[in-house]
Parts: sequence; C-alpha cells; structure tokens
Amino acid sequence: MDTGFWGWVLFSFNGRITRKYYWLTFLFFVVIELLFFGLGSITFGFGFDPNQGFSAMSGIGMLCALPLMILVIWVGLAVSVKRWHDRAKSGWWVLIGLVPIIGFFWVLIECGFLAGTDGVNQYGVANTPPADPLSGSGTTSASAPPPPASVDPVSTPAPEADADAPDNAGVPENKDDNPYST
Repeated sequence: MDTGFWGWVLFSFNGRITRKYYWLTFLFFVVIELLFFGLGSITFGFGFDPNQGFSAMSGIGMLCALPLMILVIWVGLAVSVKRWHDRAKSGWWVLIGLVPIIGFFWVLIECGFLAGTDGVNQYGVANTPPADPLSGSGTTSASAPPPPASVDPVSTPAPEADADAPDNAGVPENKDDNPYST
C-alpha cells in the first residue's frame, strides 16, 4: 500500500527527514490541536473557565479526544525517530526527551536546529522513503550514490611508474624554459 510521501513522513519509523519537514509536521499538529480544543470546548463542554479553571471532559469528549491523542503520539514519535536518523543517531534517542528540563532542550537543539548529515548515512537519504517490499514503491538507499570509500594509505599500493617516461618528466631541461624560476 503506497501512502505517499506525507503518509511515510507521518506514520513510518524508517528513513530520515530534514528540519523543514520536522517543523512543518509540528506546526500542522499545533494547528490541528488548537482547532480540536476550540471545537471541543464548544461542542463537548471542555475548556477553560475563568471562574473554575480547566473543566473536565464529558464521556463523549473523552471518546473523541482519545484517537486524536493516540494519533498525535504516534506521529510525534515517527517524525522524531526519523529526525534522529537524519542526525545519524538511533531512534532510541527520542527517549532523551523524557529527562526533565534537559531533555526538552536537548531535543529542541538536536532535532530542531542542528542540520542532519550530508548525503547518505546508515538510515538512507534524507526525505526519501525506503522501498516498500510489498509494492516496490519508494526509493531505496541502494539507489543513492554510495558514500565515499576511505583510503588506507598503508595498504594502498603506490601506482606503477610508466617504464617509457623519463625520470625527469615534466621538469624543464633548461632553466630559461621554466616560467616559475627567477
């Protein structure tokens, strides 16, 4: 089943997303929650009363709010895990947000403000959904260019010298022919 790019961004825990989609998702859900809270306070009688403070939700309001809460938690985790992947870290780093005070600022700085890794990392290419094994859709990280291979100078053999080239190849024979000499 191909859910499209936004379906992958919102519901999948695989791959990477950049700060742009992280913040767009956050802003989208802030708007949805404000609308829900506004409509819920009118329709189901929950909200803020200046005389009594926050009032309790009715049973119907609770039934309507529960699916939205589950959806918000799922999407928040999925987007955060992909953002940690973009920083080349395990999705388990999402749990740092549970640390009081420090966790909030750590997540805000790391996921919200710092750029992800350039190119390909172990979680794929940024903003590219992994291939769906059932439908074959999406782009696999195998189709992305591989990361540059590191060269070990100790085990890499020196290039062979050309037998036909003179020993002083590229060096002018006469000092006057060298434009860089003084």
